[in-house]
Amino acid sequence: MKRNIPAYVYKKTVKGRDYYYFQKDGLTVRVDPFSRDFLREYDRLLNEKPTAIGRRTWKALIKRYKGHTRFKALAPRTVRDYLPVLDFISERYGNLDPSAMKKFHIVDQQESLRGKFARDFVNVISVLLGLATEIGWREDNPAKDIRRKQTETKAPHIVWTDEAVAKFRAEAAPLPLLIFEIGLGTIQRPDDWTRINWEDFTGTEIRLTQSKTGLSLVLPCPATLISALEASRPKVRNIAGTPILRTGQRRMTYRRMAEIMLRERQRLGLSQFDLHALRYRGVQELAWAGCSDEEIMSISGHSTKSMVRLYAGKARQIMRARQANEKRKGLDVTVTNGNIHP
Repeated sequence: MKRNIPAYVYKKTVKGRDYYYFQKDGLTVRVDPFSRDFLREYDRLLNEKPTAIGRRTWKALIKRYKGHTRFKALAPRTVRDYLPVLDFISERYGNLDPSAMKKFHIVDQQESLRGKFARDFVNVISVLLGLATEIGWREDNPAKDIRRKQTETKAPHIVWTDEAVAKFRAEAAPLPLLIFEIGLGTIQRPDDWTRINWEDFTGTEIRLTQSKTGLSLVLPCPATLISALEASRPKVRNIAGTPILRTGQRRMTYRRMAEIMLRERQRLGLSQFDLHALRYRGVQELAWAGCSDEEIMSISGHSTKSMVRLYAGKARQIMRARQANEKRKGLDVTVTNGNIHP
């Protein structure tokens, strides 16, 4: 039975499969004329006025993407990473047609960029070109199989030692100490420390949503963190919307927090121990306390066990080695040529 295809809809067969597109006044959208909701979508497309979003340009494609549910579903941290790249693509390619983009164009552009931005560039442009294939602006996604450029190797984080923790707690100024206790006590990423408001602290717990993962957590506070928070609590009654970490009356930025902590670490001779390493120190302390990977993940918010095991495993090895050494101390023996002599 032959199916009737409405006006402005045309069929294109690719590798034996039929695809249908609505095309009118410069607007091209992939459609399914046999779906239940097609008539409603078709009516909307017929009445849509030609605008910049209907022209095949990178700017129009980016505008479509920003209005797409896929973009709105991204975690806040991912949005912050993507926005500079989207601005870069818009400025660099602007009114050019996305269908003209070739694989070697993307590879050449990636090679001209550095660090994480180079990787994000390929990720973002792949998402955009994937959307372009869905709306009929092109038939393939040349960025899909491009190997991501390796970022420069960074020095590993040095986990805070017992001595470093004790020195910072004994000698740090009040504000750096509060930042320190929030980092070590919550075991969250530094970017999330500045997002905690006073109403998020119940007196025994902190409630927060991780900016990177969007995961909502309830975090019981250790005694050291409770003491630091109570000592810093504002005296006013209405503290709703008041951030715990502030610069004057404004929420402290991550950059400002990092500057404050770097100066204090330099003053105390602890420059090698950075902010993110407090998260790893917290994981180790939970491992020393005998917590399982799952228990640690319930606080840290890690989605996989690999990073937990990287630092918890080291802590457990140290703990087992110390326990083994204590057992050895109980033996009053000498060993000669493999023979034990009481």
